[in-house]
Amino acid sequence: MRRLPRIKTSIFRCNGYTRVNSIVAKYVIVHGFLEVTGSIRSDRLLVIGGIKAKEVLTDIAVLDISAPSTIIDLKTRVLRVHKKNNGRLYCSCITANNVYLTYTHVNVITAKIITLNDGCVIDKLTTNKNIIIRVNSPYCSFRTNPLKNNASRILVLFNYHNIYSQDPFSPKRSSP
Repeated sequence: MRRLPRIKTSIFRCNGYTRVNSIVAKYVIVHGFLEVTGSIRSDRLLVIGGIKAKEVLTDIAVLDISAPSTIIDLKTRVLRVHKKNNGRLYCSCITANNVYLTYTHVNVITAKIITLNDGCVIDKLTTNKNIIIRVNSPYCSFRTNPLKNNASRILVLFNYHNIYSQDPFSPKRSSP
């Protein structure tokens, strides 16, 4: 079996389906689907399509997801996830300062500012600092109530006008 390449460059661009071992680059630009068996270390990450990676360490990540995608461990300063077609992102662990999520399922998230849009499911929120959660859609949920033990550290802003929608902090809530 052939070994997968390890990429070390200033700008890494790929189109279509690309499979590599690891990437160390200043900029990573993906149009299509990128599968990384190891880690991605970069300053900027732009994905238009899909991604499957074990570890991503980047300063700014913009993911325009149009295919089911998986990132096990994502560490970044700024993360924006947008959805196209049947795109959905699954992350085991996200550590970031500012997070903007759409159609994303996260097991554990640590962030200062979290913006949740349609289809977001957060299993557990960990914090040791004050954080802000913006809920822009009634179709997002927390599996465990983050206000239970950290109510004094969390500010929740509800940004939608549907008074009949369910409480997003209810554990009974299902994802759309």
